[in-house]
Amino acid sequence: MCRCSYFFYRESLDKVGLYDESYTNAFEHVDHSYMLAEQGFSTPYWWWSDIANSLDFVEEQKCSEESSTIRPRSDWQLNIQKASQHFIKKHGISPVLVPDTSVNDVIKFIKQTLNKQSQQQKYDLKDKLTFIIPAQVDHKDRIRNIRTTLGYLNHYFNADIIISEQDTSSKLHNICKEFKCKHIFTKTDDFFNKLKLINIAVRETTTPIISIYDADALLRPKQITAAVDLILNEKAQLVYPYDGNFYDVPEKYFDFINETKHLTNVEPS
Repeated sequence: MCRCSYFFYRESLDKVGLYDESYTNAFEHVDHSYMLAEQGFSTPYWWWSDIANSLDFVEEQKCSEESSTIRPRSDWQLNIQKASQHFIKKHGISPVLVPDTSVNDVIKFIKQTLNKQSQQQKYDLKDKLTFIIPAQVDHKDRIRNIRTTLGYLNHYFNADIIISEQDTSSKLHNICKEFKCKHIFTKTDDFFNKLKLINIAVRETTTPIISIYDADALLRPKQITAAVDLILNEKAQLVYPYDGNFYDVPEKYFDFINETKHLTNVEPS
């Protein structure tokens, strides 16, 4: 773990306690991190947060050893041995022999953590905002993307959603029932007329703010709430919630997004 600057959630300290002062500049952070991991407050032991390929950028500097207040002591190695023995007595295992966790279990933990975080962030915009999604199912991926989009919006927002569909026969009726959004169907074999579908849906809205939302795109919740606030506070009449970044998400992340409703891992570092 990086110890130059870090933050604790008070509940974690209440649960595992503060640093064990039996240690003296050896293994105190390992001990505390082990307990945090055991209680589910951090990733499993050995899987500490780090930047990708950090060893390519960070190395031990000679000056850090020369200016160390620990290494010049004649008993610094003995101090490490005593700390290791205390860890073993306390936890029943050596800090270097703690079993590793499988990659699948680590991924499962991260997904559960992100999902728990996102569940705490639902925004009530019921009487403020309506999402309008004009759509035509011209490919099997379109249905998949619409399901992802509806699941994502429902997860983060209590708001009205209207699917305005154009086709010769409806392919989205059951999906709209599943996600409890309003479905307007225009039966025609004409070319896809997005503007007409938007106009039809707008006439059915009652909220002060309307979002024309693409079926194949996901926005961070804060981009949406910021746009809503700007309009409600009369600082803008039209908002494009664009933050300067647009990501083409590889298919390998689709299941992750559907499970966690989180976009963290799809953004390049």
